[in-house]
Amino acid sequence: MSQIRLFAIVVMIIVVPITIITVFSSNLLINQTRSRYVYTLSAETQQLARMLDAEVGSLLSVGRMIISDNKIKTALNDYLDGLADYAQTSIALDQYLLDYENTSFLASSLLPKIALITSENDIFGDSLAGGVLDRPEFLGEIQTLYETNQNIKWTSDSEAFLLDEYKHSDCLYLILAMRDSNTFKTVATVVLQLRVSALSSCILPNMYGDQTVVIANSSGRPIVVLDDLDIEDSLEQWIDAENVDIYKDLSLEKTVGGMNCVVAEYSIARSNWNLITITNMDNINELKQTHIQNLLLAVVICLVISFLLAFRFSKRFMRPVVELNNHMKLVRDGNFSVRLKPSSRDEIGELTLQFNDMLDHINHLIELNQKKSEEKRASDIRFLQSQINPHFIYNTLTLLRYTVLSCNKEQADAIILAFNGILRYALSSNGQFVTLNRALEWVRDYLVIVNCSMEKPVEVIYDLEEGTGDLLIVRMLIQPIVENAVFHGLKRCATEPKLRIVSRITGKDLIITIWDNGPGFDTQKSGAPKEDFNQRSIGIDNVNQRIKLYYGEKYGVSYRSLREGFREGTEAIIILPIIKKEDGEVLINEHTDCR
Repeated sequence: MSQIRLFAIVVMIIVVPITIITVFSSNLLINQTRSRYVYTLSAETQQLARMLDAEVGSLLSVGRMIISDNKIKTALNDYLDGLADYAQTSIALDQYLLDYENTSFLASSLLPKIALITSENDIFGDSLAGGVLDRPEFLGEIQTLYETNQNIKWTSDSEAFLLDEYKHSDCLYLILAMRDSNTFKTVATVVLQLRVSALSSCILPNMYGDQTVVIANSSGRPIVVLDDLDIEDSLEQWIDAENVDIYKDLSLEKTVGGMNCVVAEYSIARSNWNLITITNMDNINELKQTHIQNLLLAVVICLVISFLLAFRFSKRFMRPVVELNNHMKLVRDGNFSVRLKPSSRDEIGELTLQFNDMLDHINHLIELNQKKSEEKRASDIRFLQSQINPHFIYNTLTLLRYTVLSCNKEQADAIILAFNGILRYALSSNGQFVTLNRALEWVRDYLVIVNCSMEKPVEVIYDLEEGTGDLLIVRMLIQPIVENAVFHGLKRCATEPKLRIVSRITGKDLIITIWDNGPGFDTQKSGAPKEDFNQRSIGIDNVNQRIKLYYGEKYGVSYRSLREGFREGTEAIIILPIIKKEDGEVLINEHTDCR
């Protein structure tokens, strides 16, 4: 009953004031939304104008680099002084200007087209779109630089070619005067042509929905229009050419044809253009609704937090007992790493300390048990290795003895070299794991010795799936199986002896198959099933045990006889887990005590 009273008091103290404050503040926030929205639009238009100013400023830097380029000046002066003809000068200047076109992205992302025109209207590097340099209107625009002291001129298709008043341009142009360093007379002009689509790509990511963006010249003529409001036909009602300078760098609300909009206008400083944004104010209603939803969400969150706090305070005396109970359940499920921090110095705190001491004792007993198990496992592996290695060395030395008795020097040399490689592989101290390719090197050396002692050499067929050669397997795994294939199969083979080694990846397992065309097993006499035969020697049995010790009971080696099938011989099937080199380090570390 006391917990219920405490819960009610906390709710009254926290929830009621929060609800009252939220109701009063909601009206204030909604009233401020409109002015904040207008301010945000104005600020973002100004930021976009600054971004475009930086882009055209970079474009202007490219033009000034061309004007100050000594190679271009030299080639042009040689042409004007008659030291080079037009063809020679054209080849040089076209290449210089093309280099600037190809590398202009280092200074500007707008990627202009560039041309150079002398005072005699000789054109170099003409890659401008639309053949504008063949039109007298554009050449007239250039001529004004020769007649005045103006160094830079910005123009567009709509201005140079006198298009309809509110038809926007396809291209913009930056014209720079190139003056003689001695007479300061304009001798040529550099023209940089910029596609409007390139400039538009800089603007589009920064546009709102229901917004029109216009770039206009100083007289209010639109030269770039991105019209999301579909008001291009009535732009003259929104852009007042007479007041374009009066409202520059300002924003105001304007109504035309029943549409309430915010018009913001800022100059692009390094050009004679102005950026104008026209944004539909109907979005303010959506913002109001969003604010109301956010307020309601805030109230709900506050209520939830309040109830949670009330519940927390009402349950604070039960918390230590609940935590102890939960941790005991974790221990019951096998998690012995949990610990509890005493929350007080009373009986509950003492019980918590005893709980931690009990878990420490349990973990100590588990570690002792694991250590004994690992020691037994290491001892078993060392015992199995001691059985495999002598068996291998005995068989190899027997083959070497018969070869030496034959007094064949070349064969003896080959056997010694191969035996040296075999011993290096078998006695190497580089850990218990090798790649499949390294294990197969032992097979190649071993068969060199075998072929010296057999009437017919063994034909070996390797069929390795791509990637399996680099997988790790336990050392001395394939050796006993190949030995058995030779002694129990290939040496009793009535035909040409053949050995095939196949590796495949099946699911998460590596399957290695070793087949020989020996006589196989007589399953009718043995009464054994056709698959999963008992191994043919203690060496194979040790290999099987070794695999299970390392990888688990689901892995191992099995035999099957093919005598009664459509083929002949015996097939050993080794099933191992897939262990890559980088994963193998972990497994190797687990068996460092077994080396």
